[in-house]
Amino acid sequence: MKNIILTLTGWLVMAAALIITTTACSNEDYFADEPTPATTKASKTYTMTVSAAMPADDATRALSVDGKKLNATWAAGDAVKVYKTVSGANVTDPETYVEVGTLKATNISADGLSATLTGTVALDSKVRLSFFYVGQYNDGTATGSVASTTYDYSSQTGTLDDVATRFDRAMTALSASKYEIDGNRITTNNTLSFTNQQAIVTFKLKNASGSTVSVSNLKVEATGGYSFSMSGNGTNGVPATASTITVTPTSAANTFTIAIPPISSGTATFPIRLTADGTDGYTYYYEKDNVTAFAKGQYYEISVKMKRFKDLSKLTADYTAQDGDELRGTIAKLKHLSIASGASVTLNGVIIADHLYSGIICEGDATITLVGENSVATKNTDRCGIQAGGSETTLTIGGDGSLTATGMGNGAGIGSCYYGIDCGAIYITGGNINATGGYYSAGIGACYTKNCGDITISGGNVTALGGNNSAGIGASGAHNCGTITISGGSVIATGGNEGAGIGTGHNDTCGAITISGGSVTATGSGISAGIGTGNMGTCGAITISGGTVIATAGDKLSAGIGSAEEGKFSSITITDGISRVTATGFEPFYGYQPIGKGNGDTVSGTVTVDGVANWTGGETEHLSFSAGGVIIGSDNYMRWVLQHK
Repeated sequence: MKNIILTLTGWLVMAAALIITTTACSNEDYFADEPTPATTKASKTYTMTVSAAMPADDATRALSVDGKKLNATWAAGDAVKVYKTVSGANVTDPETYVEVGTLKATNISADGLSATLTGTVALDSKVRLSFFYVGQYNDGTATGSVASTTYDYSSQTGTLDDVATRFDRAMTALSASKYEIDGNRITTNNTLSFTNQQAIVTFKLKNASGSTVSVSNLKVEATGGYSFSMSGNGTNGVPATASTITVTPTSAANTFTIAIPPISSGTATFPIRLTADGTDGYTYYYEKDNVTAFAKGQYYEISVKMKRFKDLSKLTADYTAQDGDELRGTIAKLKHLSIASGASVTLNGVIIADHLYSGIICEGDATITLVGENSVATKNTDRCGIQAGGSETTLTIGGDGSLTATGMGNGAGIGSCYYGIDCGAIYITGGNINATGGYYSAGIGACYTKNCGDITISGGNVTALGGNNSAGIGASGAHNCGTITISGGSVIATGGNEGAGIGTGHNDTCGAITISGGSVTATGSGISAGIGTGNMGTCGAITISGGTVIATAGDKLSAGIGSAEEGKFSSITITDGISRVTATGFEPFYGYQPIGKGNGDTVSGTVTVDGVANWTGGETEHLSFSAGGVIIGSDNYMRWVLQHK
């Protein structure tokens, strides 16, 4: 039976019918492991002649897959070893068996599916008999007792020839009540069915679009703490169990045929993962929970649609991520990583630490989806964590994962940098994002020498910290940003010295600031507002129509919402759509109120609260929500709280 013939493609349960015939397969008819020899008692030798044939029932004879069959066949001289159970022993314990004889195949039929097995068996009494066919024993690659042969499934080449040569083994059993001893002969009226002791599985690898994928290797893993039975005893390099089968073909391939043993725990289902290194430079993977365990003696032909990712740790040159790419791993410091214009990519466990360039450079419009934890940082002065595309482009960041983006010197955490160009719009729709600007740059937005477009946050948890003269979110000393819109999510923004939490830095401009939802905490530093301008900055209209807002000025001459010293805003409007607004201004005894103008601001527009124009904190009668003010910190700060009555 050492010849396994692929008639079209499919796998077989091999069986033998005895002229001393045997019973059909049942739970007690075969064992998971070949027995280990024990001491043999005095016995008598009997002649046994076996007529071995495949059962007529097609369902038993072979598993058909789309009309294809893979049949195990007998070959002249094939040996079947016979073992007995020691009297009174536990039949599930392979240590309690002894070898009692050998039967060999003759009179092979033309199709190889039937034969006569003849030989002798030495018995001292009627006991349960077990029958083992092992291909390695017959082809000479294994010597000694069949029971001593071990099978290391953990390393294969992925071909049917490899399976047939190394893992061709089958077994069955015959209980003592199923045969008779007649003189020197053993006779039976039952049929004995052999079962191969592993499944044969052909994996056909495809990409997401259904095209074949060529790979240089394949790993099949039982995950979640499960493992495969390796049919070894943990010695001579053959493990008792292993969670991974590694397949290494002689050349790249897209189809792999491997032997898969049972799951060691005997579970009916288990989680599986396939990974492979593609010849196109991608790593391909497939994961699924609750896969039905592969049954012994069965053939499976499975087309697997695999996802792919780019392993950054394997890059040997600069890389431009393409549309649909998933990026993983840690990139070397000297490799540029960019995103092609118009591409949507996924960051899944990306680490870019102490990079010599901007961590990621967007060549145009780009969409980044976050999965898992990701960290992108540069250690080079004047570089970004993530450099957004040019002024007419859009960078969108979302997903359920996290991102830490860190710029250095004249480089934003996310936005523009000295060695880049003015950047376009930035949209944040989800994820947990922590962005830190360099010494002269916003956490999210402009750097000291380059502008930034509109910034919109509609979801996620965003924390942004600006550098010196820079906003947490917005503009940076002398360079500007567009409008800033927050409609959802949680935002915590802190400006650097003389930079607003949300708005401008020192002596620069931003467009309108609109907050319509979410939770926003904005804190200025030095001469700066919480929301509005930094020192000498200019911003457009500030509108708060929803959400919960906490805005706190820096430590000098500034409003909580509005302008810092010599700054200016177009107007401030707060409507009754808010949940709560808390504004804290610095040095109220100079007349700098929590909402409105800072020191030296004589040109800013009107403050309108719930329809009341030129509101200065004293008018509450006509408001639909209450307004309360309190001076705190030895007259240094005044806080106003607006909330519904």
